[in-house]
Amino acid sequence: DGQSLYLHTDYSGKAVLNLYTIQGVCVKSMELEVGGGETLLPVSGLSAGAYLMQITTDKQVSHQKLIIK
Repeated sequence: DGQSLYLHTDYSGKAVLNLYTIQGVCVKSMELEVGGGETLLPVSGLSAGAYLMQITTDKQVSHQKLIIK
């Protein structure tokens, strides 16, 4: 369905992105190479709703709530 998400970060390097439903089910997992600035993340195929995005790098683990309409 062509949905995309832009991730803005100052970090450069490898990262792992996991998307979880509010119930805790992992619905998407991908390895990324981010170079600082914006990185395009394809989120097509996900149903509308609330998700929790987890991004893991060698320096930290961050979480962000995400709503797909």
